[in-house]
Amino acid sequence: MNFSTKLLNTIETEVGKKTFFIFVLFLTVLGIISAIEPSYTIIVLGSFATLMLITLNPKEAFLIAGIFLIFQVAVARNIVVLGGPEEIRNLIMRVDEVIWVFFIGYLLLHNYKGNSWQFNKTNLEPIAIVFAFIGLLSTFFNHNSILWASASIFLALKGFFIYWISRNLKLDEYKIKLFFITIIYILAITSIIGVLQYFGIQIFTLPLNERLGVSSASSIFAHHGTFGSLMAAGMALSIGLKFGTKKNKWVYVSFILALGLIASTVRRSIIGIILGTLFVMLFYRKFRIPKKYVYFFLVIIILIPVIFFGRFSNIIEGTQEEYGTNVHPRYFLYYGAYEIAKEKPLLGEGPGTFGSYVSIITNSKIYQKYKITVLDKHKADTFWPMILGEYGILGTIAFSLLLLIIFRSLLISFPKNDDNPFLKGLYIGYTILFVDYLVECLASPVYSQSLYAFFFFGGIGLLENFKEQITKEKS
Repeated sequence: MNFSTKLLNTIETEVGKKTFFIFVLFLTVLGIISAIEPSYTIIVLGSFATLMLITLNPKEAFLIAGIFLIFQVAVARNIVVLGGPEEIRNLIMRVDEVIWVFFIGYLLLHNYKGNSWQFNKTNLEPIAIVFAFIGLLSTFFNHNSILWASASIFLALKGFFIYWISRNLKLDEYKIKLFFITIIYILAITSIIGVLQYFGIQIFTLPLNERLGVSSASSIFAHHGTFGSLMAAGMALSIGLKFGTKKNKWVYVSFILALGLIASTVRRSIIGIILGTLFVMLFYRKFRIPKKYVYFFLVIIILIPVIFFGRFSNIIEGTQEEYGTNVHPRYFLYYGAYEIAKEKPLLGEGPGTFGSYVSIITNSKIYQKYKITVLDKHKADTFWPMILGEYGILGTIAFSLLLLIIFRSLLISFPKNDDNPFLKGLYIGYTILFVDYLVECLASPVYSQSLYAFFFFGGIGLLENFKEQITKEKS
C-alpha cells in the first residue's frame, strides 16, 4: 500500500472517531498562537508533520520521539553556546510538549470504544490525579492564574503522561528491543566523541572546557551535565543487560560510557551510577545475578578511582572550593523552598510560581517576595525545591508516592525466570537507573525535563509493555 492510499484510508477511519476534527482544532489553536507570535509559525508546520506521523505510525513515532529528544537537547544547547537567538532555542525546546499533547489526543480518541475509553490502567493514575488536584487547590488558595497553573501542572506531570502514552501504545517485542539497543549505541557514539574531545580531537564539538580544576568534556551537547547524565543512563542499561544476558559486548559498551562519564566530571551522575550498581549487587540473589559478576564489577568500581585517582582528587578539591567559597544558585532554590514551606507548608505558593519554567516566562513575583536572587537560567535547575515551593508538603508526598509505586512495580514485576534475558537485563538496568535518578534529582530536574523523563518514565512504560507482550504470547 503506497503512502497516499494509506493516508486516505487512515483519515477516513479516523474521521469516524472524530480524531481528525480534534487535531484540526489543535492546529487552529496553534495557528492563533502563531498570529500572536509570528516566530511560532514553525510550530504549526512541525505540528502538521507530527500529526501525520502520529496518525499513520503512532508506535514508531513515539520511539522516534525518544531518539529525537537526544538531538533536540544537543541542538538547543549549542545554539545557546554559539550565541544564537534565545527565541529559537526556546522554540526548539518546546517542540516536545506539542508532541506529547498530540499523542494524548490520539490515544484519547483512538481508544474510545462505544461509550467508554479502553486504556491500560496502572497504579499511577490515582496519584497523578491527586497531585493535579493539590496543584489546582493551591492555585485557588493563592489566587493564581488557572491558565499558567494548568500549564505548570502538565509540565510537572510530564513524566507520568509519557509513561501513560508508552503503556497504551501496543508495541511489539522486536521494536522495543531495537529501540533500547539503538539508544544505547547512540549514547556510546556520543561518549566516544566526548572522549576524543577530552584528548583534544574535535568532532562535531566545541572546544574543551575546564571545570573544578580539570578538563571537562561535553561531547555534542555543549553542556557537561547533559553529557554526564546521559552517560549514566546508558551505563545503567548496559550494566543491566550484561547481568541479564551475560553477553560481554555490554561490558565493552559500559566501559565506553564510563569513560565518557568520567570525562564529563558530573559528580551526581558518577555517584548515582555507583550507588545504583551497588544496590543491585547487594540484592544479587533477588536479581539472580551470578556471584562472579558481582565480584567482577566490585573490582571495577574499586579500580576506577585508583586508575583515575588524580582526576578524582582534583574534582573533590574543586568541589570543596566551589561549595566552600561560593554560594551556588541551587542553595537559593533550596533556601527559597524552605522559606515557602515555613509560610505555606501544605500547598506552597502554587504551580508556576517557583523553580519551574513557567515561573520564568511569567516573571513570578515569588522570588522577590522571599528575597531570592537567582538568574533565569538557574531557576529551573532543581526538582524537589520546585515541588515543595509550588505544591507544598502535600504535593511532595504525592510525587514521592508516585516514584515509590514505580520502584515497587520494578521489584515485584522482575521476571521470575530467564526465558527472556534481554527483558531481565532491562529490569536490572532500570533499577540501577531509579537509584541514579534519586541522586540526580537533587541537583537536576530529571523527572520533569523531557529527555530524562522519557528515559525514565517512558522507558519503564515500554518495559512493562514488553513484559505484557511476552506474557500474552505464552498464554
